[in-house]
Amino acid sequence: MIGKTINGFTLQRKLGEGGMAEVWYAENEIGKPAAVKILSASLSNNEQIVERFHNEALVMVKLDHPNIRQVYGYGYIDNRHCIVMEYLEGDDLEALLKKGRRFTDEELSKWWNQIISALNYTHSKGIVHRDIKPSNIFLDNWGNVKLLDFGIAKLKESMSMTRTGTMMGTLMYMSPEQVRDTKNIDYRTDIYSLAVTFAQLVSGTAPYDATSSDDYTIRKGIVELPFDLSAVPAAWQGFLAPYLEKDPQKRPALRPFEAVPLPKIAETPPPIDDDEGAVVTGSILTTSPNNSKPAPQEPHSGLDPLSHQPKDKPKSKKGLWIGLGVAAAVIVALVIVIAKTQKEKELLTFSDAMSRLCLLYQHDKSPFDLDTSKALLIAGFGDNPGDEKLSKKAVVRRIKRFDLSAFGLSNGDLPRVIDLVDRIYDYQDIAVSQGNVDSLNNSANGHEYVDLDLPSGTLWATCNVGASKPEGYGDYYAWGETKTKSVYDWETYKYANGDDYHKLTKYCCNSENGDNGFTDNLTTLQAGDDPATSNWGSGWHTPSKSQWDELLANTTNTWTTQNGVKGGLFTSKKNGQTLFLPAAGYRGGSELYDASFESYYWSRSNFTHYSGHAWGLRSNSGGCDMFRYGYGRDSGFTVRPVRQK
Repeated sequence: MIGKTINGFTLQRKLGEGGMAEVWYAENEIGKPAAVKILSASLSNNEQIVERFHNEALVMVKLDHPNIRQVYGYGYIDNRHCIVMEYLEGDDLEALLKKGRRFTDEELSKWWNQIISALNYTHSKGIVHRDIKPSNIFLDNWGNVKLLDFGIAKLKESMSMTRTGTMMGTLMYMSPEQVRDTKNIDYRTDIYSLAVTFAQLVSGTAPYDATSSDDYTIRKGIVELPFDLSAVPAAWQGFLAPYLEKDPQKRPALRPFEAVPLPKIAETPPPIDDDEGAVVTGSILTTSPNNSKPAPQEPHSGLDPLSHQPKDKPKSKKGLWIGLGVAAAVIVALVIVIAKTQKEKELLTFSDAMSRLCLLYQHDKSPFDLDTSKALLIAGFGDNPGDEKLSKKAVVRRIKRFDLSAFGLSNGDLPRVIDLVDRIYDYQDIAVSQGNVDSLNNSANGHEYVDLDLPSGTLWATCNVGASKPEGYGDYYAWGETKTKSVYDWETYKYANGDDYHKLTKYCCNSENGDNGFTDNLTTLQAGDDPATSNWGSGWHTPSKSQWDELLANTTNTWTTQNGVKGGLFTSKKNGQTLFLPAAGYRGGSELYDASFESYYWSRSNFTHYSGHAWGLRSNSGGCDMFRYGYGRDSGFTVRPVRQK
């Protein structure tokens, strides 16, 4: 096998061999590594095994996610089926458990969040994994996990490998509905299996003892008995329990796990924000030192250099206690004054808010027309607002009481309404740019930018389209669309014919993938289809793939938190200026996925090899890369505009 080539990758050495396949290490002509999975010769005539093997490639080649092992292609060597996939260094979690490895809460919460990001992504594509377990979660050398083995995954629209009476999956991690009927299951079986898997990872104890229990007993326990979480720490017990409901309809959507910090003992009750935004402070409790006598000090010889008194004659501490008490009281008073002052800055009168709204509108930073924005603001402050000062929270709470249809909006517009209030209350931050850039000298059409001293002279905006500050997510756009919407899928995509991504009506460069044979060979968004140009004016546009590549090549990037928001911080290698891209996730269907864990940003460059693809930037704690996001032109991504010097 050494020296044989498949899809441009040459086999160099065997990595391992199992009952079904061999895995080889390979490289292409520029040194890119790959793992090549080659089906055993003895199984090449087994129709069902070949179907499953081919299914794994068929499913995974559709997936492009940092926490899913990527498949590059499919082919044959010596008439044996092969899958060419991403080469990984590390070990799967089951192997690590067997080696006695125990995992920290920090590791487990990070891995949970990465896996649910991957599953939310696959479920949005209509793909159910059906075999979530520790051995199918791989830990790489950078501390990130990747989901493996989609060999028995089920595609909602077509795939039907499961025969009646055939059990697919690993029994002890199965959901009750999977045990009953493997064929008729949906994405919620993955939710159950993931919870079982993490119960084992957290506790180090397998869900069932296969050495002492037969399959019938395990099946009966899965279907009839509550899952035993007694070995799981309390924080994880409460978190995992809802996902282990026997009834799949009662299982909630997957959400991130956040470790709950230990409570801190507060010496002073913090200010309390009441329902209408008024500031209430608690009373100050002061304590005196107890009356017990101090423990005798060990005698020392000589004189104290300050008091010139013998050290073995203890000095009265009454004055010291009084001094400390006064100092503590002063500090507490300062803290309260500072807190109250800060709180007052967060309160606005109706006239102040309306003035800021008008300024926002002048700078094209209002997500709605001025009349709608004013009506929303009046609703938030009440019919007779007067000079009453309200907090941002109070205004949002009041707006939520109204039917948004009265403003010509839908429930899906609520995030934009909240964003409008955020912009009004944070207006003082609008002119604050990043790094050491002077925003007054670096602005165009009312929008600030940062000069990273890039070879092409490209200037990067400091905010996303629809955001008023670098940490704001902004708005989400399908590729080539200039307006936000409540549902992002092929049925709502502007340039698709119905719900079929193959039947494109614009930006199609590959007639082989277009069922209607349409090809216009448009490789770059036209100005009228560019959300940056449409929303920010001429001179601004969505970055091209080459501009994203230039940014990655000429900056260093770190995953960090800025003003409470996670994201990628890009620092110029030449002038030290910085650009922050918040982890805004993406929108699929009517849901927001991966927000606060990953960044997804459009380029204006079409991916010409496949219908329905476009280039974009993906960034997370594992790094940054350019990618073609599956069939994602219908998905909602954020946009970071650029312009030229």
